Amino acid sequence: MIGKIHTAKNGKEAVDITLAENIDCVIMDINMPELNGLEAAKLIKKEKPLIKIIVVSMLCEPSIVNKMLKAGADAFINKDTGKAELLKAIDKVMHNETYISPEIANNLFRHLNDSNVKTKDHENHLTKRELEIIRLIADGLTNNEIASRLFLSNVT
Repeated sequence: MIGKIHTAKNGKEAVDITLAENIDCVIMDINMPELNGLEAAKLIKKEKPLIKIIVVSMLCEPSIVNKMLKAGADAFINKDTGKAELLKAIDKVMHNETYISPEIANNLFRHLNDSNVKTKDHENHLTKRELEIIRLIADGLTNNEIASRLFLSNVT
């Protein structure tokens, strides 16, 4: 059953209405005047953590999606998606599940994989000697013991 539907002109008004009324679900964008969706979501979840928040936005970059999810968004869908996907997101969050549009989820997954590759690439920038020294440090050797073992000066 759908109850009363409220609309807001900006993020501040959305927060005010949400905190004043008995609301189950908020559908919002990230770009809103006066108070953006990120800050609005944080304020709403701080005061009423059980309210479900669905973000519908064109801003679907992984870093933005991640920030919104950390702020308390329960669902994130692209503004270009149709009615069926919005209804699916509403159904999921109202059954205490999270929902992310498949294309956005794929972007997040690719971003996580790319981040892991970059981390591994940075690890490979160490020379064999540097990796050897790191292993000795991890083994608990002191500077003097490492220098002695590798035939180096303690200053090196």
